[in-house]
Amino acid sequence: MKSYPIFLFDLDGTISESAPGIVKAVQYGLSFAGIHETDPEKLKTFIGPPLNVQMKKLYHMSDKDIVTAVTHFRELYETKGILDCRPYPGLAPFLKEAVERGHTLAVASSKPEPFVKEIIAHFGFAPYFSVICGSDIGDELKKRATRDQKARIIRKALSLLEKKGFSSAFLAAHTVMIGDTFYDIEGARENHLPAIGVSYGYGSREELEQALLSLLEQGREEDLRLGSTGVGPHRDDLALQLSGRAARNFASQGQQRSIVLSLKLAECEMIADTMHSQPVVLLDDVMSELDRSRREYLLNRLTGRQVFITACDDSLLWETSDAEVVAVRNGEFYPGGFPICEEEG
Repeated sequence: MKSYPIFLFDLDGTISESAPGIVKAVQYGLSFAGIHETDPEKLKTFIGPPLNVQMKKLYHMSDKDIVTAVTHFRELYETKGILDCRPYPGLAPFLKEAVERGHTLAVASSKPEPFVKEIIAHFGFAPYFSVICGSDIGDELKKRATRDQKARIIRKALSLLEKKGFSSAFLAAHTVMIGDTFYDIEGARENHLPAIGVSYGYGSREELEQALLSLLEQGREEDLRLGSTGVGPHRDDLALQLSGRAARNFASQGQQRSIVLSLKLAECEMIADTMHSQPVVLLDDVMSELDRSRREYLLNRLTGRQVFITACDDSLLWETSDAEVVAVRNGEFYPGGFPICEEEG
């Protein structure tokens, strides 16, 4: 998996479980514009995007009504709602470990910047973040909060990171955006950054999938030119550990091969469970780096499906009694293995 030294986080729905305070304040603000919303799921859609954008999208509100609703939202949120939130479980140790491992962390949120900094400080997370960015207070009232606001805030965060000593080229190649909504993924794309969508936040799985489809559509011509798809989960890999250390760096060749084969065996089981049919397994020269016990384990786990195994030493293949061995030499095929030739005397 590509290692990203710089993590750029969204706030609401990614770091902060902030629904209670925001939902109450949105409901309160809308009531002053004559809208009495009671659907909690609909109210949660205000978490993340700019308030004025979401009000216009859901209720087609006039600019005057938006100003009224946002003003009263701020009235309640700034006094009671802002700290009616909590960090997601497990996030504190994750941030601590990330910093200890040398990662640089930053926040890029559509929430007004003073609120972002207050919440991060309230959680005790301020020491972990090198840069904390948000929108300007009153953007929603001045019509500056638009659909591309997230992209602008990400650019602002990258600019501040440059002032910390990072070059623009390094940031472009080594920064990943982490968020829970379409706006986070789209904002990252507009800044030519990869993004990770988290499913525990307030964005729906459907909108994250739609964001990926949008990226695929936008990159189609380039993908056709290159002959491969540039975005998607297939671009990721797994970072595996052995006794708490990176297997890539510390495992022996045999251990690394065993780990890869374990993943393949698990993949076979998942395909069989999902598709209700056994996959064909192709294994190229896997035996040479495995000791006898591992070879026996592998062969015993491959029963019940069609398997093709190649090996430079055909003696390694005779450990399974029901295998058909075919030897190849100079383009000639020898079913049952190479013929035994008597030495000329």
